[in-house]
This record gives sequence, C-alpha cells and structure tokens, in this order.
Amino acid sequence: EPAILTRSLPGPRARSIGAIQLVAGLCMAPALWSRQTLTGCVGHELIGTPASALLMLAIVASGCALVLGVPRCSAIAPALAAGAAVLLLGAAAAGWASIGGTSCLDVGVDSPGVLLVVQTGGSLAVLVAAVALLYARDEFEPWGGAHGVIAASAAAATTLVIGVGFTLLIAVPAGFSGLSVILAVALPWAVCVGATGWLRRSPAIAVVACMAVQAIWLLVEFI
Repeated sequence: EPAILTRSLPGPRARSIGAIQLVAGLCMAPALWSRQTLTGCVGHELIGTPASALLMLAIVASGCALVLGVPRCSAIAPALAAGAAVLLLGAAAAGWASIGGTSCLDVGVDSPGVLLVVQTGGSLAVLVAAVALLYARDEFEPWGGAHGVIAASAAAATTLVIGVGFTLLIAVPAGFSGLSVILAVALPWAVCVGATGWLRRSPAIAVVACMAVQAIWLLVEFI
C-alpha cells in the first residue's frame, strides 16, 4: 500500500494554536477587565463574568506557553484554555439572556452588547482552536475507559443539579435572573466536569482548573 495512503493529515501546529489563543485573549481584555456586574440602565444590573480577569490571563498564559514551545505544555495549555473558554462562553450566554429583556442599553464601544460580542467570538475561537489541538495530539482518550466516562457524566449531572439548586435558593431571592446564573456558572461547570471523562489525566485536570479558580473567587466574593 502506498505510503501516501497511510499517512495521516497534518494536524495544527501548537504555535499557531497558541497565537490564536493569545490574540483572542488580548482582544477580550476590554470586556473581561470590566466590572462583574454591568449596568444596562438605571436600576437594571447585568450578570458579568465571575473571575473574568483570571480566566483571560489563563488563556493568554496558555497561548504564550504554546508559542514559546514550553516543554510538556502541548496538552495542558490547550486544555486549560478550553476550560476557561467554556466558562467565558457560558457567561456570555448569560449576558445575552440578561440584555434580552432590557430596552435601555447605552450605545457605544463600551456598551454591554458590544463587549458580549467580543467575549462570545473570542471564547469560541479559543475553544475551537484548543479542542482541535487536543484532538490532533490524541488527548481524547478516557483516563478510566468506559468507567471514567460514566463517572464523569454522573459527576457532571450532579454538578448541574446542585448548581441549579443553589441558583434557586440564593441567586433568585437576591434579585438575579435564575437562567443567567445557570448559564454563567452551573452549566459551564457541568460541561467542564463531564469533559474530564474523555481526556487523558493531565489535560482533564487542566480543564477543571479554571472552574476551581472561579469557585474560589465566588466563595471569597459572596461569603
């Protein structure tokens, strides 16, 4: 059989993926350095991104590590960026849900709508690029086989149920939209936990690292 028929297609280069993550992270900086709650109009608060600056720094640091070719970072760096991107994408969805019922948003380059466009596009770019690199490096291999996938799926379902429960008990009485909090926190956390069952051990830990950072930030902020 000719060698050309058995040769696999070339995968994405780590430095190219790192450059995408670096540029996307820096482009999202204006949106993510903003306050955690954005004022859409008088008396109307919009849900922001918990630990936004730390998530942005995680993406930028991951991109730098790939661009510089830091040893043993080809799996951990994109997994860390993917975890941060999932959280940012969930928070962006929560932002869209918040402004959907608002008719008095300010118009300008720093308006919540414009910032959400940047955050949505940047997080999607990071997520797609990171997943492509993880796939090309054969990191999608369950660390515990079928048992690992089942355990991670069960943990993800538990995370979602607990998150929804806390949302109904805490966020809603405090005046926040239950749907927005679920999209910003509970659902992204469940996705990150569920993804760990499909990856090797090191990238699986890296995926949930940003989730742990966000959880600690929330505990410090609200307790």
